[in-house]
Amino acid sequence: MDGWLRSNIPSYPGDGPHPIQIELGGALVPPEAWELTWIDADTDVRVYPIPHYEGVAAVVYWVVVAVMAAYAIYMASNMPSGNRYGQGDSLSLDTARANTARLGSPIREVLGRCRVWADYLVQPVSRFVGGNTYRTHMFVCVGKGRHVIPFGSARLGNTPLSSFGDDVQMTIYPPGADVGGDERSENWVNSTEVGATASGTAGLDLSETSDTETSINADSVTVSGNVLTLNNATYTDADGRERPATSVPSAWVAGAVLTIKAAATFQASTSGLYTVIAGSAVAELGPYVGMPVLLTYSGADYALFVASYAAGTPAVPGVGGSPSRLSGSSAATVFDYSGTPATFNVIWRGTTYSVALEANYITLGVLLTAINDQLVDSGLVATQSGGLVTIAERASPYAGGTIAYSGLPAGVFGTSPSAVAGTATTGGTPATQPRVTLAYDSATGTAFGGLPPGTVSLAMSRGQSEYRISSVSGLTLTVQRLTEAGMPDTSWPGWTARTSTDYRATGLKEGEDWLGPFLVCPDGETTDAFEYDINFPGGLIWYTDKGKRRTFTVNIRVAWRVYGSGAPWSVRSHTYTEMSEDALGYTQRITLPTPGQIEVRVRRVTERGGNSARDACYWQGLRARLAQRPTRYADLTTIGLTVTTGTKLAAQSDRRFNVEATRQYDTGTARTISGAMTHVMRTLGLPDDQVDSETLTHLENTYWTPRGEFFDLSAEKSGTSALDILQMAAQAGMGYFLLIDSMCSAGREGIKAWRGGISPQRQLEPLTTAFSAPGPDDFDGVDITYIDDVTWAAETVECRLPGADTARKVETFELQGVGTRNRAYRIGMRRLMKHQGQRLTYTTKTEMMGLVYQYGDRVKLFDDIPGSSTISAMIEAAYIEGTRLVVEVGEYLDWSLPAPRCLIRFQDGSLSAVMVPTRIDDHRLSIAASALPAEHAYSTWIMDDPAIDPPELIFCDSTRAGYDAVLSELNPGDDGSVELTALQYDPAFYQYDDANAP
Repeated sequence: MDGWLRSNIPSYPGDGPHPIQIELGGALVPPEAWELTWIDADTDVRVYPIPHYEGVAAVVYWVVVAVMAAYAIYMASNMPSGNRYGQGDSLSLDTARANTARLGSPIREVLGRCRVWADYLVQPVSRFVGGNTYRTHMFVCVGKGRHVIPFGSARLGNTPLSSFGDDVQMTIYPPGADVGGDERSENWVNSTEVGATASGTAGLDLSETSDTETSINADSVTVSGNVLTLNNATYTDADGRERPATSVPSAWVAGAVLTIKAAATFQASTSGLYTVIAGSAVAELGPYVGMPVLLTYSGADYALFVASYAAGTPAVPGVGGSPSRLSGSSAATVFDYSGTPATFNVIWRGTTYSVALEANYITLGVLLTAINDQLVDSGLVATQSGGLVTIAERASPYAGGTIAYSGLPAGVFGTSPSAVAGTATTGGTPATQPRVTLAYDSATGTAFGGLPPGTVSLAMSRGQSEYRISSVSGLTLTVQRLTEAGMPDTSWPGWTARTSTDYRATGLKEGEDWLGPFLVCPDGETTDAFEYDINFPGGLIWYTDKGKRRTFTVNIRVAWRVYGSGAPWSVRSHTYTEMSEDALGYTQRITLPTPGQIEVRVRRVTERGGNSARDACYWQGLRARLAQRPTRYADLTTIGLTVTTGTKLAAQSDRRFNVEATRQYDTGTARTISGAMTHVMRTLGLPDDQVDSETLTHLENTYWTPRGEFFDLSAEKSGTSALDILQMAAQAGMGYFLLIDSMCSAGREGIKAWRGGISPQRQLEPLTTAFSAPGPDDFDGVDITYIDDVTWAAETVECRLPGADTARKVETFELQGVGTRNRAYRIGMRRLMKHQGQRLTYTTKTEMMGLVYQYGDRVKLFDDIPGSSTISAMIEAAYIEGTRLVVEVGEYLDWSLPAPRCLIRFQDGSLSAVMVPTRIDDHRLSIAASALPAEHAYSTWIMDDPAIDPPELIFCDSTRAGYDAVLSELNPGDDGSVELTALQYDPAFYQYDDANAP
């Protein structure tokens, strides 16, 4: 800590009193301990200034500067850098992303219709397919319950799935469906140790783990059976001089693996799209259809497969005839052509055989072997007699004719060689050579063709042309051919005897540098299979000195074992041969015989190709398949998704998979407000007698459905309660949720008749009116933010009074479950009108009779303030007189009021409409009996029960009948009283309920 302060705080004195104090993990560290206290990036360090200390401001300033600098460096080092782009196509790894698995969060409940960015049920798995394709499997959850999901609504980001054609496949599973057969539902866990790095690389760089190549120079190599001999081998000493070699490199010991490519002469012809390769050396492959073959021609490697194979047939001698021959004029005298190579042509039966002499052959026998190796399968053979070289037909049946030639070297054939025509044999059958055709990727893949017809020199071997040394003697090796899996090939017949100057024999000085080991699955888990990804972001290709493109091969070795077992490593080798400038990737899977906790390590075997190659190789991914996973998801709608990318689907910042899902309720119609509210109540386990279905159905049929008012919400946030959802749903219908007599119900706010009245006779405390005067802090604008049900983006509608385009103070309100601009505007205008006009608040206290009303009821409030033109009194007597109802009260009725009117408050708390009374005297009046509602006709009144109060008469003038209000609070007290709070009611608040947004 002391060192950090010294490095970052210029005024830090080191000793003496300090203007700051420091806490580590909540514990105070005294200054004398700072020098002995170590901190790192994970330490909780808190620096506090000591109040009133001189110079504290400067010290705190430098502390803040140092902390911010450290934070900036940390962020810079952890920010991923940009991708490097080569000349080829990049392989897009930015595949579809659903929302992350929200562990511990609520499972989504879709109410109505919503666009849903589905959540992972298992980790998404991305694999390379075919080298240049990236395929991602996802298994996601739409939400609880049943949903209707149109395929046309499914998108990756903003692009419909239909635009991707066969590159995207989607399967929707209803709740409880069996998903065990869908591989996308498998539970694969990705290792966090392997993958893209903070420095921006595509994975862990395998370059530093490669072996060092070892080789030896030789003029030629002689092969026969399983024996290889290097001829005239040399090595380069420390002074750069070539010295004769007497042994192979020290790394070439028994058990070491070499790559050996010894060219042979073949005849190439064309059959359709295929090149047919024929020659006796074909037999040394031991070929079969489907065998992987590495073909090397003109310095380039081709990874191929045998598409067809036909074995050769021996010759059947004929009768008579004589061989054609070409003879030298004098004995051969020159055997060393290493300094001045010589090339001559032998033309026989329409085919030109080119023979190159390029080495020091030392003896005539070796020279003849070199010539015959290049005349193989021609039917001709070079021999000597007394040093005189002759090329003649090998055996019957003879074809007859003359052997043509050009460029014969005088050192071998003399200055005047001669050709003697032979005579054809009668009968007999010429020999046929074994032949193969090859294909890319598989035996039935794209045909391999393009070799020039005629004689060609090339090397072919199984797998990756690898051989394991069995024994070493000087410059001679005995070897075993290896299969593509790295195992000894017991079917190998051995090489056809030949000496080749076109060869390559290289080994590796193997190192022990591995990446890893890393565990493939968490502690306590086991896996029965694991996968790993190898990525070549810059492609895989080699360029000649002239810039021509050639194939390049990279070998990767993977080792694994059960963690903690100490057992020997199991090893698998992979060979990648390509000629591509485009990004490449490969995914490999290993299935284990017994599940276990596995550790894996990887190394690159092939040495880096240098500036002439693009072969950067990365270990991009490691994952394990866990056995435990659900095969059914009860009450969840799930989707299996396969997304194939490559160069078709470019990177973009937002490519999340999303669908438009409509929830199907068990009770109620989809998208309806009543259906959503009923569903929420049912999921809470409420019985039928606690759900006010009658009221909800009435509101739905009367208001919500006719007005096109729906509730569309994706409920997925933590902390959102069922009550919140019910209130949101009611609000979307311009109403409110409430409880009535232990029943869950709803009400609609708006223009409505009064529910009842509260007179002074019912008030335990006088009615109080609070008034809020207009002021500059009043909202004169409302901005409603909602999720539009077309764009599914957050939209804002501005609610303003006519003529007031600019607002001084604007309320911002987030509206849930409403998806249209007009509906959002109407609700916003309600809020604005109340901000502007709802300025009266009424409070009073009643006996328990106040509980006959509910939140949101419109009521009439009355007082008995002198001069209020309102008189309220209990009805002492009443009777029918003809068609009139006579009412008598004990209070004096002021008939001097202009245009007197009256109302009757019934015994259930309800209130009649305003009626026109007829005076009888100061205490009596009459009204039309028919003016009373049927449910409150005079015959229903209880007038002679001392336990029940009689109805009340409200007498007033025609200009005002009490105060219009809407109940906002009802608070029962411990003493049986009820405190009531009501807000001003005015029909003007709802004048925009049918308006359209400007």
